[in-house]
Amino acid sequence: MKRAFLKKSKGARTASSGATQPHKPSRAQKIDTGGGGNGSNRLDKNTKRKDMPKGPSPRVNSSYGVVTKAGADDLDGSEIAQTDCMVAKPGEVDQRDEATIHVTIPIMWNDLALHSEEERIDSWCEAIMDIATKRHIFSKPGFPKPVSHPPHPLHCVASARDKGLGVFATRDIKEGELILAERAILMVPANVPSAGVYLPGHFTIEELLQERMNLWEKKLQSFVDRMLPERRATLMALANSNKHDGSGPILGRIRTNGFGGNSQWTWRGDGEPSGRYTLVYDQISRLNHSCRPNAAYTFYDASFSMGVHAVRDIAAGEEILISYVLLCHPYEERKAQLAPYGIDCKCDACVGHIISDARRARILPYISPDLAAPLAPQIGRYRSQIAILEQEGLQAMDLYLSSHMGLTVLYAVFGDKSKVEELGNRMERLSKRTNQDGKSWIRVTSPGLEVFTVVLGCTSRIIAAHQATRGQLDMQAEAILERASSLANLELQRIGYVPSNEEVLEIKDISHELFSESGQLLAEIRRLRQLRMRISVQLDINRSIASPVRRLPLEVLSEIFCHLVNAVESPSDKTFLATHTLSHVCRAWRAAARNTPRLWTSISSLVRLPSSRIVHTGHVFDQAALSGALPLHIFHPLLNDNVLARLLALLQPYAAQWKSVSLRGSCATFESVPILNLPALDDAHIRLSGPSTLRPLNLLGGASTLRRLTVRCIRREAEGFIWAPFEFPRLSSLTSLTLTALPTTTVLSALQYCSDTLVFLHVELYRLRSEQPLPTNQYTKMTSLLKIELSDSGHEILGYIRAPVLEEVILQRIVVDEDGDPFVSLSAFASRQLPNQSLQRLTLSLIESPEDQETFLYCLERLDRLRELRIVDAPGSPPLLTAELFSRMNCIEDSQCLLPELTKLSLRFYPRDELPEEIRIALYGMVASREEAYPFSLRKVHVLQYLEL
Repeated sequence: MKRAFLKKSKGARTASSGATQPHKPSRAQKIDTGGGGNGSNRLDKNTKRKDMPKGPSPRVNSSYGVVTKAGADDLDGSEIAQTDCMVAKPGEVDQRDEATIHVTIPIMWNDLALHSEEERIDSWCEAIMDIATKRHIFSKPGFPKPVSHPPHPLHCVASARDKGLGVFATRDIKEGELILAERAILMVPANVPSAGVYLPGHFTIEELLQERMNLWEKKLQSFVDRMLPERRATLMALANSNKHDGSGPILGRIRTNGFGGNSQWTWRGDGEPSGRYTLVYDQISRLNHSCRPNAAYTFYDASFSMGVHAVRDIAAGEEILISYVLLCHPYEERKAQLAPYGIDCKCDACVGHIISDARRARILPYISPDLAAPLAPQIGRYRSQIAILEQEGLQAMDLYLSSHMGLTVLYAVFGDKSKVEELGNRMERLSKRTNQDGKSWIRVTSPGLEVFTVVLGCTSRIIAAHQATRGQLDMQAEAILERASSLANLELQRIGYVPSNEEVLEIKDISHELFSESGQLLAEIRRLRQLRMRISVQLDINRSIASPVRRLPLEVLSEIFCHLVNAVESPSDKTFLATHTLSHVCRAWRAAARNTPRLWTSISSLVRLPSSRIVHTGHVFDQAALSGALPLHIFHPLLNDNVLARLLALLQPYAAQWKSVSLRGSCATFESVPILNLPALDDAHIRLSGPSTLRPLNLLGGASTLRRLTVRCIRREAEGFIWAPFEFPRLSSLTSLTLTALPTTTVLSALQYCSDTLVFLHVELYRLRSEQPLPTNQYTKMTSLLKIELSDSGHEILGYIRAPVLEEVILQRIVVDEDGDPFVSLSAFASRQLPNQSLQRLTLSLIESPEDQETFLYCLERLDRLRELRIVDAPGSPPLLTAELFSRMNCIEDSQCLLPELTKLSLRFYPRDELPEEIRIALYGMVASREEAYPFSLRKVHVLQYLEL
């Protein structure tokens, strides 16, 4: 690509005129001695032929700029042999390979009317080539295919100011979009042939070159005369920036506007040194240069045409630019490469070349993905290279496409489906410019994460890496450790060995390698963990899809589903199992689950997903509808009033099916719910948070069959909050009641409403400084109460009730200094039960021993019909049962025995292995005295049948 835009001082062609400015003399012309442009040994072109070193003839690079005696014809003493160039017949490819021919590509009939309109638009290319190249072109399967054009024109040729003419976008163009495509006007060898020219030894190399160009121009003239008139006019309308270096009108335009041909085409015509071809186009040859191009070109063998694609988005009116040089080279090298064509590039990379060169120096050669190495560092390398290329505007480089390909492969192996999908779409756009047949790009499909790679030299390496053992990393680490242990080990340290300065530096270098190796091993461990997780998931899927249970009838599946759900205890797990597991396996399981009402009766607002806990109500209405008419069990365990309000609102139409509820929320939220008719509600667990209101249990007003109720108030005394008394609903069927942290007045009013039906009572009270003591002469008679459990200061409730049929009392977690003496309350309660006391079982757990043992002794004297006693001493407190009390329990003739009807005794002391000697002796003595029954006249003493220590 030699045309380019020209500086005004060197003959720039404007849009209105083809006139040029005078040229300045050029620099001394150079010639390579090794056949290439980068040889280290160079000869001045003024060197005479007889002074040239012996050996292979050097390849002569054409001069540029202003050359003395340029265009001189028939130098004195020169000899020119006439050589013929044959005109090839259509389809004739059986001549000798090095024969030079004129050929029209594709085949053109003398009568153009025989061609279709599409063929006439694509037109024909006149070419000078050897037979081997023609055979390569015409033997392509399906050759020639039509040229692929954009559906609508996207460009126009217009003035580019000081650059002459240029190509501009007529509308917005997206990345990867085809801008234009066309077949070349002509194709000729890139090097000026040397055959047929002989000069004596006193002529210089420059004179030899000029004579060759003169002969070549004459051949080109006869060649151009064969072209169609409109194609010949198109060629001669192109710019010529080589008017003063000896190039003729045709050769000058070829040198100015030529593009390199396919690298697989090699010209060896008539014994010339092998070389490339150059092709000249109508529209594409007018594209100007930039070191930050927004377009790239690709030659399409099948249609013998070239296409230009956008490498990034191009706005309407923006000039379309390509690059004439290697973009990875620094500024000075690019400037030198552009100098022969009079180009003074003013792009951002050249204007700010100091920063740009530093950034481009960080561009590394492409390295294929190594799947046997840690993936994270490779991903980072590809991402950093892509970022640099985008900053420098180098999306046209093959490295940009290759880096995206490598990154896509790594993300596919890593298992990141979203990244694979994103990069796969990007690769489709980027790869449009690489090959018309779509063979030199990769396609990554997200669902299967299958990677198909073609070209770019990575296919075989990726496959080999897949098959390679993962032991390479281990072997590398072992090798480094072996080096390290030879220089630094414990034996050397014990004998006092001190390494030299050189050894210290080597040890430090090895330490750096070990640190780096450790990071790679950690990355590999993380990768293996993720791989193990993926394998585990896949194994589960394999077992599931091959399981015989999938072939069972739906009726049997329904029973199995119900068994699975019933085996789960947590309500949230029941909901998750039904809504997120059984319903998501397959359509058959989903249908079986949705047609099994028993699976949907447990409704929880909290769903424990594998990675998180989610509180929501999105599934509530569907669950209630799928449950049919079966009883519902409703759970809302977290404090979230918004979700609670939505939950209750959604389930109000199904209130008649509520069987049990476990709800947590503020008093205000509960009070806002109207009284519901709950004829089936059997069990309710309500957790209240402040501030307190008057009727927080309004929801249960219509629960006529409620048998079990638990009400817990969140204790907030430390924050200065005090629960105010609130109204308790009348629950005529209640048999079990648990109250925690409620005001004492609220507890007593609740007991009044259920005094005739309550069988079990559990009360936890916290003594509040602001609560006034209630009168003790008002008692509630609990006619059905059989068991009472009192915690903290809840024992004070004993002072306000009578329970004639009470059989069991449990007192627990009582600190005497804070909660009061429980034995005073229990003694008063027992005294009111006489003479028909029915209490048979007493449990005293974690109760601090009172300073005055007389209250405990007095309490036990009142409980003379007690049959079972269980005591768990509080850690750090003296035992409740002392040696004196055990002595009082001894069965001695003619004495009053404590707890004469006791048959079962369970004791737990702290510490367990340090029972005081006097207590141990008294205990064993008491046990020995009760081995038999003693019918004393005062009271019969029963045998102690069970003792647990």
